[in-house]
Amino acid sequence: MSEVTRTAPARVPDGWWTGHTRYRNYVLFAGSGMVLMGVCVMLLLALQALAGGSESWQAFVTWLGQAPVLALSSFLLLGTLFFSIRWLRVGAKIPSVKLGFMPAPAPALILVAHFGGLVAVSSILLLILSGVGR
Repeated sequence: MSEVTRTAPARVPDGWWTGHTRYRNYVLFAGSGMVLMGVCVMLLLALQALAGGSESWQAFVTWLGQAPVLALSSFLLLGTLFFSIRWLRVGAKIPSVKLGFMPAPAPALILVAHFGGLVAVSSILLLILSGVGR
């Protein structure tokens, strides 16, 4: 008769995603898809209110002013900023490959271009949405 060898129960390694910065950032980046989905839902609600006329839009703006909705909007903003910064940092590493006879641009130059573009586009949108130039 052979004895059955007992095995230890499976367990998650100590501090799996919270104990390692790279894992934690990866899991947070993957979870930011939910944040972006929340932003899309808010945008769709805004477009629906806009299509409903001025009364519907005013009701939506009033709803946006409530404390829980402001907290949710702040969370969505922070999550979107985290996603954007992480994506732009990762995107700076992608073109670091030499293509043909042209040397690859320095990753620092790409990083500055990415963040410069983000600031420029955000500034232009902010100016347009604030009504500058009317």
